[in-house]
Amino acid sequence: MAFTYDVTTSRGKVRWLVQDVTDTTARPALLQDAEIDFALTSEHNIYMAAALCADVLAARFRGIKSKSVGGLSLTWGGELWEKLSAWLRQRGSTHQILSAGGVYVDDRD
Repeated sequence: MAFTYDVTTSRGKVRWLVQDVTDTTARPALLQDAEIDFALTSEHNIYMAAALCADVLAARFRGIKSKSVGGLSLTWGGELWEKLSAWLRQRGSTHQILSAGGVYVDDRD
């Protein structure tokens, strides 16, 4: 699984927004670079790409509530990612480029 994190890149900014910034044995990365790259090419800005990634993580973890290994117990679920996705979409909608019929407003004017 390819993992890179450099916050100066679009991929790194998406990783930062969804807090998928480490790839260790204790906390493996949640998304592959290729998955984030796909989201970046599918969406208009990094916030909307991060929201798509959060949607993917919500689907991936839907139904998982807790896991115990030895004395360690973790609890999580898709709800966290759904809330993050909604917040990112709201934030991303303020960074959209307006267009009319496929023509950018600046070009039209």
